[in-house]
Amino acid sequence: GALGLLGAWLKRRHPAGGAGSGVGAALALHCAEQLARVYQAVAGQQQLLGRYCHLLLVDYVVFAAALGASERLEAAAAWPAPVSAGGGGGGGAGAQGGAAAAAAARAVAAAALRRGAHALFGAAAPAELQHAHAVLGAGQAGAARRAALAELRGSHDREFKYTGKT
Repeated sequence: GALGLLGAWLKRRHPAGGAGSGVGAALALHCAEQLARVYQAVAGQQQLLGRYCHLLLVDYVVFAAALGASERLEAAAAWPAPVSAGGGGGGGAGAQGGAAAAAAARAVAAAALRRGAHALFGAAAPAELQHAHAVLGAGQAGAARRAALAELRGSHDREFKYTGKT
């Protein structure tokens, strides 16, 4: 999907400085914001592109929202922590600080991308959302993805859906 291509491009573009480095974090945030704008544009073109909203939503859930145990390892490889300038040992406070910086960069990029996912969710028809729920798979990974879709639905209902109350 689009997010997998984005992660691969980021790895090729900045192999030494991952998302935790200043340049990598800024680039990850910029790419996430741009992809969110694409999601919002697709959601805004209901007549032309509306039938693809649920497919992009599934792509978002699979690659960004539901990082299971095996997917966390892939995400760590796609968003490596920066190498500490202190040299040497690989462990210690420098590596932990780099991992924390990479996690913070992932969280900021995920929040930026989530705005676009909310737009896709609002544009998808109920039958398309049911199809998306079915496509997310079975087993432990499928359950995590369906839970992420349910959490997205809950946050969309809380933050964006008009309930009639003032």
